Amino acid sequence: MRMKHTALMAALTIFCGTTLFGAESLLKGKWGSWIQGDFRKAGSEVKINSDNSIDVKVKIPEGKKGLHNIQLIKNVNLAKDKKYKLTFDLSSDVAGDISASYILSKAPWTTYASAKIKVTSDKKTYECVIAPKESKDGYGEPRSLRFYLANLNGATINISNISLTEME
Repeated sequence: MRMKHTALMAALTIFCGTTLFGAESLLKGKWGSWIQGDFRKAGSEVKINSDNSIDVKVKIPEGKKGLHNIQLIKNVNLAKDKKYKLTFDLSSDVAGDISASYILSKAPWTTYASAKIKVTSDKKTYECVIAPKESKDGYGEPRSLRFYLANLNGATINISNISLTEME
């Protein structure tokens, strides 16, 4: 499958111009994060570094669980019925599952596309396909791409070189 470089982002902080290939990036602006209160109190944290990588510490409070309780968030609008290749480098000292999802950024938080990603305790490049389906909930925007990271209890995670490319 030939890749069309309509968007590329090699960093997580502000890159509002063009990519190395001259195409405008779909992932404009700065990444955000959200940590549920009990997870934050337990010591979970997210830090966006000056080298454009993101460090995440996952601490799950006793008796709690929930993949969605630690999120990296990027506002972006993707076309329905198209496929996008999401590529990123990730290192974690704990193996397990994370998720990348494309959702409505307000209640009812409808999920339009999601990919489960098995991560190892080695640094490597991961990729998945995000294929948004048509909205049937009556809501248009805003939409966002999110990484859900709260399954990796005790992990120190580093994510960098996030790229989103339209597939033909």
